[in-house]
Amino acid sequence: MKVNDCSDVSSQRAMMKMPLPAKARTQQVLLGSVGVLFVVVFSCVFYAAHTHQRMQQFQNDLTNIKASFQKRSADMENRFRRSVSQNNFVKKQIKHVVKRSPNESFFLQQGIHASTAPESNAGATYIRWGRRNCPEQDGTHLVYHGSAAGGHHTSTGGSTDIICLARNITYTQNGVHGGYIEGHQSASYLYGLEYRDSSWINALLDYSLTENIAVQFHSVPCAVCMVSERINQLMIPGRNECPRGWFLEYTGYMMSSGNSDKHGIRPLCVDDTPQVVPGTQGNQQGASLFMMETTCTSLLCEPVVAGREIRCVVCTI
Repeated sequence: MKVNDCSDVSSQRAMMKMPLPAKARTQQVLLGSVGVLFVVVFSCVFYAAHTHQRMQQFQNDLTNIKASFQKRSADMENRFRRSVSQNNFVKKQIKHVVKRSPNESFFLQQGIHASTAPESNAGATYIRWGRRNCPEQDGTHLVYHGSAAGGHHTSTGGSTDIICLARNITYTQNGVHGGYIEGHQSASYLYGLEYRDSSWINALLDYSLTENIAVQFHSVPCAVCMVSERINQLMIPGRNECPRGWFLEYTGYMMSSGNSDKHGIRPLCVDDTPQVVPGTQGNQQGASLFMMETTCTSLLCEPVVAGREIRCVVCTI
């Protein structure tokens, strides 16, 4: 090798070991920064694009859920309308049949006309014992009135329930299906229910709405009443007012058969403004009705007071 060649190589090595100028170092730093910035920008763009895609998918899912919910709501509304339409159709058909019933004359004889009949088929019914009419308040209508009847007070059998026998009994034809047979064939008889207490009860009862000043030995009337837009009725012995939220129909006294009667009847809440069945009087010795009183035998004497009459109230809700 020549000497000059060796010197050239040494010179090149020396130049490589020399530090770069400031301008070159600046360029290298700038190039590195540009590379890093490019990587950051590319990453942000990629993340934004991915996030936008996910948001678009989320919005699509929400749109599908909303459409499905609206479709289900529309289906439910259509089913509900069909159900209401069917119910209205049934009600109209029933109302049509009632108008053409052969017993329509019975209700007309009771004084019930279309103007006083309940507008709705829904409601609660109860019997107002001791009255021939229903309370005069909105929503209450008379279905029919009649006479209270039950078993004889000396009988050991027969019905223990008192029924409200319609004033005008329907008889069709003798000796045919659905008709009647003259004479007594049955051993279960119905008797009119009589007030049996003497004049001592006059101080407890209000006769201002009746045609009599006493009720003893007269027959007990009854009225079947309907209260529209109610679903239930309740009789409360021992109270003269209704619970909160209930509507008061009438107040009265608890009455039942006498202690010495062989035939017991279920207690009734008899109106404290009583009436009688017109044309009945005298001691007919049918079914008996007496005022009930409390005793302390097996009842707590507080708040029960022995010898006092028992109030009652009929409520609807």
